[in-house]
Amino acid sequence: MTGDVFDVIALTAGAVTDRLLITERRGVQVWRVTAAGSDAVSVGQRLAVKVVVPCPGYPSAGQLPAREYAVMNALREHFGGGWKPAWAGIAATGPFTVAPWYDGPSTWDLWQPVRDGTYHDAERRAAVRAAVELCETVAALHEAGWVHGDLQAAHCIHTGNGPRLIDLCNAHGPGLPDDDRREGAALIHLEAPELARALVQGRAVPVTTAASDVYAIAGSLWACASGEWPLAYDAHGLDEDEATTWQLRAAIGSGRVPLRLYPRLWPDLRGVLVAALAADPDRRPSADRLGRQLACLTG
Repeated sequence: MTGDVFDVIALTAGAVTDRLLITERRGVQVWRVTAAGSDAVSVGQRLAVKVVVPCPGYPSAGQLPAREYAVMNALREHFGGGWKPAWAGIAATGPFTVAPWYDGPSTWDLWQPVRDGTYHDAERRAAVRAAVELCETVAALHEAGWVHGDLQAAHCIHTGNGPRLIDLCNAHGPGLPDDDRREGAALIHLEAPELARALVQGRAVPVTTAASDVYAIAGSLWACASGEWPLAYDAHGLDEDEATTWQLRAAIGSGRVPLRLYPRLWPDLRGVLVAALAADPDRRPSADRLGRQLACLTG
């Protein structure tokens, strides 16, 4: 189809205004726009537009819009209106997806006062409640036979209608083709050891499991609270800012990189997260259990 992405979207949503580029990573841009409105879209509705841009380092990025479209609509069919409907298209510049924008802070945002060390007790409780909501939402996903595959604190939005997960390109579950495989988490530091090990060894690209989702939740919450990734790469002879993806993945996959000894976490939170960051996936709690353990910290 000819025209740029926003020209094509205008055919369904009406002209879009207030375009704001939110992120641009790994060959994918995410925009927040406002729709003029049409029979399909409300006047003034805010939309999330994910656009694939040419990026030689990520040749498979062009497959992401169609896959995320399939995931979002499969989840909507399974869970109902809590999951955003979407449509996908192709413009002259490449493929894209469009979905309603979720208004609200992310889990990462709600932990900022804790991370900055400026929090009061009410803010600490609010942060922990957000972590519990993240776990509960993921637990419901797991119960239905789905996994997210790219869990990060920024990928859970706490709306007025409850928490919503976003960035579903790596998700998989009932009804999706078996050959839809992930290429590793978007954030290497949240990649579970069993996934990193398989990728380093050149085995078939692994599909994220519920246990590796839990590892990603725990790693995200560790970073939420401390501003640091949980693994002490320097103890393994690596500089996390200088090491290559392969070096980091090999270290993570070894299961021998220790956790940071003195993170900026209060002790009871650290104790809960340590168990969920176990190198052995069989030793990690479920998302539901992790949520219940975190709920005990809100008092």
